[in-house]
This record gives sequence, C-alpha cells and structure tokens, in this order.
Amino acid sequence: MRKLQQFYVGKFLSGRLANDNFDVKRGAFLDKNDTELKAPTNSSILSSLRSKQELVALADSQVLRTIRMIKYKRLREQGEYFVEYNKEQLEYLLKQKKRLLKTEPQSRAEKNILGSEIKQVNNKINDMLYIPEYILVTIEQDNHYRTIVRKGLFINGKKYVRLLCSAGMARNNTVAFIEESYEKELKEYLRNGVKDVKITKNKYNAYFALASTATHILSTPKVLLIDDCEIKMNKKIDWVQDTQTIDPLQNKQRIITLDKELDFNLFDGGGLVDITKARQWAEELELDYIPSVFIIRNIFCKGCLFTVDFRKFGREVAKRDIVIDAYGNEQNIQECDVILTKSQFKLSAGYDSIEDYQKKCDENFNYWGTSRVSPKKDDDFFFTNYQFLQVLNLNNENIEKLCKPTIEWLTGVAGLDRNFALLYLLGNLCLKEDLNPQEIINLTSDNMVKALIINKSMIEDEYIRQTIIQSINKKIKEAYIGKLIVEGCFNTMIPDPYALMEWTFAEGDTSKVQGLLKEFEHYSSYWNKREKTEAVGMRSPLTWRSEVNKLTFVNNAQTAEWYQYLDSGTIYNVWGVDCILHADSDFDGDIIATAANQVFLDCRYDEALGITYEKKTVPKETIQEKDLYKADLDSFDTTIGSVTNYSTSDYELLYKYIDKTDDYSKKCYNEIIERLKLTRKEQGNAIDAAKGIKVDPYPQIWTRRQKINPEDTEDIRARKLFLNDVCADRKPYFFKYRYPASNREYEEYIIAKDFYCRTTFNKRLEEILETEESLLTEKEKDFREKYYEFCPLINFQGPMNKVCNYLEKELGLIKNLKKQKTPEHVIKLMQTEDKKIDEFDIEKIKEFYERYICKKRDLKMQQLYAVKSISQKMVNTEDNIINIEQYAKKLRAEAEEYFMKNCVIGKTVSEMIADTVVEFCYVKYTSKSKAFAWNVFGKYILENIKNNTLKETNETTVPFLDKDGDIEYLYNKFSEVKIDILLPEKIDEEAEEK
Repeated sequence: MRKLQQFYVGKFLSGRLANDNFDVKRGAFLDKNDTELKAPTNSSILSSLRSKQELVALADSQVLRTIRMIKYKRLREQGEYFVEYNKEQLEYLLKQKKRLLKTEPQSRAEKNILGSEIKQVNNKINDMLYIPEYILVTIEQDNHYRTIVRKGLFINGKKYVRLLCSAGMARNNTVAFIEESYEKELKEYLRNGVKDVKITKNKYNAYFALASTATHILSTPKVLLIDDCEIKMNKKIDWVQDTQTIDPLQNKQRIITLDKELDFNLFDGGGLVDITKARQWAEELELDYIPSVFIIRNIFCKGCLFTVDFRKFGREVAKRDIVIDAYGNEQNIQECDVILTKSQFKLSAGYDSIEDYQKKCDENFNYWGTSRVSPKKDDDFFFTNYQFLQVLNLNNENIEKLCKPTIEWLTGVAGLDRNFALLYLLGNLCLKEDLNPQEIINLTSDNMVKALIINKSMIEDEYIRQTIIQSINKKIKEAYIGKLIVEGCFNTMIPDPYALMEWTFAEGDTSKVQGLLKEFEHYSSYWNKREKTEAVGMRSPLTWRSEVNKLTFVNNAQTAEWYQYLDSGTIYNVWGVDCILHADSDFDGDIIATAANQVFLDCRYDEALGITYEKKTVPKETIQEKDLYKADLDSFDTTIGSVTNYSTSDYELLYKYIDKTDDYSKKCYNEIIERLKLTRKEQGNAIDAAKGIKVDPYPQIWTRRQKINPEDTEDIRARKLFLNDVCADRKPYFFKYRYPASNREYEEYIIAKDFYCRTTFNKRLEEILETEESLLTEKEKDFREKYYEFCPLINFQGPMNKVCNYLEKELGLIKNLKKQKTPEHVIKLMQTEDKKIDEFDIEKIKEFYERYICKKRDLKMQQLYAVKSISQKMVNTEDNIINIEQYAKKLRAEAEEYFMKNCVIGKTVSEMIADTVVEFCYVKYTSKSKAFAWNVFGKYILENIKNNTLKETNETTVPFLDKDGDIEYLYNKFSEVKIDILLPEKIDEEAEEK
C-alpha cells in the first residue's frame, strides 16, 4: 500500500504558552545554537521547533489538504514565490540531497557550491512539508484553554483560533488551532454546505473533526444511503439497576439477571462496497489484493465498508434493481458502488439528498478516503494483554501451556543467532508471503537492521547485541504483565453482510432480514482455513468474564458464495448479543482478538452473561461555534484507564476469598463479583463523560479505605470494616513491571521488612512468609498478617499474578553483554580505509554527543517525574521517542553543515561524519553510548558498511518464508535467501532515469 506523506506542524504545551502570556515571539523559539533572524525561513523555524521538541509529523488528511489548497491559491493571487507540495518533486529532492551528500568535492570552490546546493534542497523540502498555519496545543490546565478562548493565542505575530478537537485528540487533552486568516474559508470548505441541524456539541465536534483523520484519497463512489435496521429482541442479560440509595456506604447500583426487551441497531457503523468498486480502490491504493474491509472517511461520514457483490444479490436474489433510499428517492442498485447506513452518515439530515451531499463535496474539494484497510493476510499470532488473562479460570497446568510459546520465542532470540535476530528485528516484514526478498532493505527504516542484513559480521557489534538483549528484556517484562504469544489474530467485526443486503431491499420490513447465520453462529475465513470450528473473541478494554466471547464457525455453500471476498474479519450473526458481550461494540471498525487456543476455550466462564444498562443521552441543540470549546473541556481527562486498573485490582482481591467457605468470606467474594460486573457500567460512564453526558464519579468506597470513628455505631463500624476488607486500594503484584513508581515502593517495602525480620526474628522475610502458620510464634503471625495488610502490591495468586510468578521463575532477565567490545574488524567495516580525522572534528562530535545525552536525560526526567503542570499521560514514552528523533534530525542537519564547511578534499560529507563518529564512540571514547552514533548518524555509518562489504561481495542473505525451511520461528518456517545488496540503489537509479 502506498505510504501517506507526513507533514510537520507545531505542537505546544499550554503551560509553555502561558509563560509567554499566550503571545509567543520569534525569540521564544530560539535555543543557544540559534541566531535571531529578521525574516525566519521555514528551515530555521523547523530547526528551532525540533530543538524544543515542539514539532510533530502528521499524515496527510482532508484538513491539511484544504489548508494547502487555500494557501497555494492565495500565494498565486498575490504573485508570491512558493514551493508547492508535489509527491514526484519531493522524491526527486530527497534523492538529490542523498546524491549531494555522497559527492566528493575536488576543490574549495566545489565544496562551497555543494554546501549551497544542499542548503537550497533542504529549504525546498521544508517549504513543502512544514504547515505553520496549523498547530496543536496540549491543554495542561482548563484555565489555560479558557484564557486562549477569551484573549486569543498569538505566535510570531499571528493569531490562532480553535479549529477542531477529534475524539483521539480529546483523549490526550489536545486541540487543533488554525491561523485566524484561514478560519472562515477553511471552515466553509470543511462544513461542506451542511444545513443547521440539532445535535449535541460533543457529537458535532467528533463529526467535524473527521476531516483531521489521516486518509488515502479514493475515487468518488456512487452512494446508496439506507435507513438503519433497528429492532427489539428479548435477551437474558445481567442488568444494571439503580438502588435509589443515598447511603454513602452502599452501592448506588446492583446487578439483576432478567429477560429484557432490548433495542438493537443490527448494522451500526457498517456498510457495503461492491466488488467492482473495491477492486478499483485496491488499484488506486497500489495493492495487489482486494481488501475485505475499508475504514472510510468523508465530511461527516465514517464507518466500515465490507466487500461483497451486492449487485449480484440484486440480480439473483432480490430480482430487482430499483430501491428507495433514506431520502425517499429511487436508486438503481446496479449503478451504486457503496451502500451506507444512516449510522455512518452522521449529518444526513443536513442535506436534501445523497446527490446534494456529493455535489457539495465536489464544490468544496472534499474527497472520499480510507484511513485503514484489512491486510492481505491476517497475522499468525498476536500478543494477549492482562485483561484477556485475568478473566480466565487458570490452573498451573493451563498457565504452563499458555506461556510455553512465549518462553521458547524469547529464549531463542536471546541466543543472538543472526537469523533469529533478523526475524525478531524485521517483525512482520518477514511474514509477508508476497514480499520480494530483494526489496527488504528498502522496507525497513532502521539503519542498524540494514547493517545486519548487509554484513553478517555486524551481529558481533556491541551496540547491536546490547540493543537486542535490552529489547528482549523489555519483552520479558511485558510478558510478566500478560503479553503472551497466542496463535490467532486481531481482525475487524463484520455484521452479516447477507442480512444487510436483505435489509437494503426490505423496504423497511425487518421481518425480511434473516441472514445466513443463526444466533450463536459466526463465520471466519481465517479459522475455516485452519479447520477450527470454535474460537474466542476478545475486545479491549475487557472487564468482565463474559467478554471472552465464544465463537462457533459455520462454513457452507452459501457462506462460501456470499462471503467469498471477506478473507479478513469475523462475521457476526444479527440475532445474538455479541455486541453487548464485546462491551457495546459496533461495526465501524472495532477490532477483536480471535484465538482458537484450547486454554482460552477451556478456561473461559461459559455461564457468564452479558452486562448492559440504560444509556443516558444529552439534549440536542443548534450548534453555536463559540461554545464548542466547552465540549472539549468535558472530553478531557478520561478515566477509562484507571477504571480498568481498578477492575484488575478487584480480580486479584477476589482470590483472597475464592476458596474460603465461611459466610463472611462468601459475602466478600460476592461483593467483589458484583463490583466487577458494575465496572462494566463504570467503563461506559468514562466513555459517556467524554460525550458530555453527566455521570456519577467512580465509587470512592470501592477504592478508599473508610476511617473508623469513635462515634460510629456498631452497625456502621461493621459496614466500614467490611468495605475495607473488599477495598481495591492497592495494585496487583504484576503491576510492578508496568509502573516504575509502584516497583520502587514495593522494593523499598521488602527491604525494610526483611531487615526487620533479620533483626527481630533472626530469620529472612522469605522464611516467615513461607513457614506454615502452626510453626510460627504469635509475634511472627502478627507480623505476617500486618505485612500482607500493608504491602503496597497484593498477590493472592489470581490468574495474572500466577502467570507473572511462573514466568519470573522460567525466564528471569538476560544480562547485558556490556563487557563484550566490538571487534576491530567490525569497527573497520564502519569506517573508510583512508579515514582522515581531525581533533577539532572529534571535539565537534563530542559537543553533539553531550547535547544529545542531555536532551535524552531531560526527556527521561519528564517521563518519570513530569513537571507539575503536566499530567503523566501527556508525557508518555511515544512522545519522547518522537521528540528525540526530531532532536537527532536537528543534530544531523548541523553536522552536515559543519562537515560541509570543513570537509577534506576527496571525501564525502557522509564519509567524514561516519568516520569521525565511529572514531569518537568506538575508538577514542569507548565508554560513550553507541546509541548516539546509530540513532543520530546511523545512515552515514551504514553507507560505510555497505561500501566496505561491496569490496568483498555484492550478496548477502535474509531469512525468508519457506514451508519446507529449516528455521522455525513463531508458527512459521524460513530459509536463507540470497539478495543483491545494491539492488535497491539500482531500482532507484532506473526510476530516476525514467
């Protein structure tokens, strides 16, 4: 699939803006290495933004396309020079830059010309890709946002105003702003001529912000819009009922089991694309297969389209061509490409007809697009999470079976065999059956991996070895928190498309909808090919046992005919409660993990019922633009993560009482079970709060211990003691591997208690905890009781803690190989034979090194401790990775400029940089971090490795899929295949000549 172009925009923390009174001048962007410019270029601004980690890359979207369109139109009208984004021109500039960096200047004059040319190319690339008119702001405090709305936000003398806030942005407290001079025109394009309709502010925000979704443009389809198929069915469920209590020590809801009439939207979020259009879209996306699923986007339109031959259905089953659409107009099914349901077209009431909508899309240059399509081949395995495991009834034998593939995988890669290392580092690339192995070097962007492909000796490099070991240790820790390898895949939920075709021709008569699948029946091409008739389906976040949903697959002549294009995805019948079992899922792109693993099938709780409750709504209104920011504030600070964590603590606490038979323990057990069921609603509340729905806060009596007061009556005292006994105020033991702060607290607690045991009982803590109670003294018994009561992490041997404890014994952590230095022959591979290195150049690299290490340290401190005004979720690892990459890019640009000015005649800039960096890290200062060399200057080092390797051979090998191969790795077999090291460059040169 062709790649989406990335564009650069500024991203700021509101606290940083507040420090400048929300009026940021050019000077505020500068660091000590910048100089004030009278007329700053895009390149200088980009450099400044990168240095302060205030630059992010966004994939192309409708909003970015429209901004560029407006900008180019204005610049043309003004007669100003500008560089317009053009894919082919950008590719040419990038190749030109690469070629210039490899050029060897033969004189000082040539060197100066070369430096000027590189700078010009860089400026053109930055002018193409930087969009200063669009910025993102992460709101750290609500009053910051209110101040921006009231007083305005100014950057470099230009005012920025609120544009949109998508659901994804809201989860990260982020809002998109646009330069004020663009606001009116941009919003006119993006509103697409919609008429005023009554809607909630939060929904309007979400629908308008669909324009910010990264999308590949698709050719315009002829659309048939149909009504949603809404029916009522009686189902046996666990129902959340209000208790009407005002007692603060009582639950406000309880669970009752009943048969209840429920409302169902059978195809919520789902539609169809005819095979003819799907084939065309596949060609446009440069795919060599027809996807089963397209996640589609357009203005006010989102959802999933599933590939079927609905025109054939019209001819052969319905035996008619004319259908009535949702607007009451006649449409010929044989001329339609796509069937949309109203649940997908969010503001259908704002248009007179589907033709009216499409006409306005054409007038406003709004395009149909896809944000994701199903893969050609679903994965052979996936990684579980702790939510999937904590709801199972696992014993020691089950745990051993479940963990075995993960243990074998990790220990195999840790052996540092080159083929295993490549399979591990290349990931899914090696699993693509249609991949040409000759292209594999071009398909990875990791220079370290490329080096290992090009030259087998690079497995001896200390940095590569340490990187693999550190990565494996990270994977081991992830296994401790439930990331286990299981055969199966994640794929998309699909409502029975045959039933949807029946509904298309039903003229509103729901009795005509039957489908090909009965209740409790499902279809999966993936599992049918593997001859499996049963599997489980799980969707995150998962809180209750019933959400491990049993899927029973059918496969017959009719399903083979009508589902023949649905190779990916799991098809659900329209008569069951599967969407309830999957925590109120729908069909707009929701994905599930499916596994035919026998442990999951045997250890799920078959008797557990789906849980649902009465949904609250918000009154609709006529939208006032000035009030939309209030909906943003309602959407910030989602608590869904903490809700699922509370349920995890409850699952562990449950096992404190699970085998006890006394009445009090049974009461505690039943209370925790009910809380776990009620957590399903609490999870829904967290989602509803983001929609502007007023919901009760998470019950404090579930997570905070009650203080016993002297004036409490005997009844109140007993109730408080009970609440304290079932209070989920501590994390489970295995969370020590997820939260560093929890691990530190736990380790400090253990050290202190072990010291107490040695000095008081002359025994180790371990002895006290493992000795039978009858053999302990009264003082020792009292100590052990209090140890468990106040331990910061709990371990009552619930499913996840048992998994963690088992893996700790089986795996441990692999020691780093820090003492094994890179051999001299490998260092020679990374430098040119006639290297010419000056001490001044070494000192310059040393300066870059110190700045890089300092920046990494600052980012790590932010992540671990966070500045007071930034919530932890805003300073996550992914942001830090992006920031350090941007900083590395800045250092590379500075290095190129420096070595261009100080380049040795007859040496390329690339060679000079690589030679000097390797000399600095590997020869002169051997204790310095090699990560600096590879992360910042890896592409130059790679160039030297390739050139030196080519002196001996132009061939290397990579492990490649082969059903008869002798290398076994993750449910597949591989063989070594020879590839041409120079082939990627030959392909590039041929393309350039054309």
